[in-house]
Amino acid sequence: MTKTINLNGIKNSFNITIVKLVFFSTLSFSFACGSTEIADSKDVNQSKIHQYYSISYDASEGNEYDIFAQFRFGGNKGTTLKLSEPSQISVNNIKMKEEQSSFRGCFYKLAIKDINTFNFKFTDTENKIYSNSVVVNSIEIVKIEKLYAEKNQKIYWQGKSLENKEEVIAIIEDNDNNKVEVSTDIIGSNYISLNAEDMEELVAGSGQIYMIRKYYSSLQEVADDGGSVDTEYISMKMPIEIISNKTKSDKDEEDDKASKDSVVDIDNEYNEDNEN
Repeated sequence: MTKTINLNGIKNSFNITIVKLVFFSTLSFSFACGSTEIADSKDVNQSKIHQYYSISYDASEGNEYDIFAQFRFGGNKGTTLKLSEPSQISVNNIKMKEEQSSFRGCFYKLAIKDINTFNFKFTDTENKIYSNSVVVNSIEIVKIEKLYAEKNQKIYWQGKSLENKEEVIAIIEDNDNNKVEVSTDIIGSNYISLNAEDMEELVAGSGQIYMIRKYYSSLQEVADDGGSVDTEYISMKMPIEIISNKTKSDKDEEDDKASKDSVVDIDNEYNEDNEN
């Protein structure tokens, strides 16, 4: 089970929303809703090309930034474009590699090490150049060894305080596949507040915690159909001991009771329908 807490606001104001859902993996929303058709960029109006760039980094996986670029005609969900010569896309003067798939259409990828500043340079078929730069801010959790599920506490991070258009998500996982997510976009913050009610699903024992720092912005140099960039920096996964009065067996009993109650409700509804 996943519990998600959103702390949204500017400066010291925020609202809290709690959502419980069964965790499942899925494709990115942007890819799921966008066209996967492919066209040659020489066959479209160059002023109607939409640019999209994405950068991701996982500190637990190594020291490479994975970079993604895609171009579309017909808006941000339109037909994907294969860049026709002399059109090209480069990052820090390194040409990106073209790839194609049935799920994403045509796109461009590149991996870069040991640098967190990136300049995207897109040249269209009319040799018009669009240059956009972005910095990926890092984040690492200030070391903690124990997390007290029944106590309010603050989790601090190392790295810059939260900036405009950024969000930080703290993710806590126990050894029973329960997950808690708490997020904030409060500008100037360098910590996330955890309330006891946020962590009521967690069971005692070993677990891990990590943070994801996200950024999203419109591009500055674009054609008529605009463009956007987003970044994601995932911190190292830190092992922790979760201190909680709830054990795995307690959680199993709660789940069993909830399951039985659900069956009883369904049986009652079935009987009522038959009587009518």
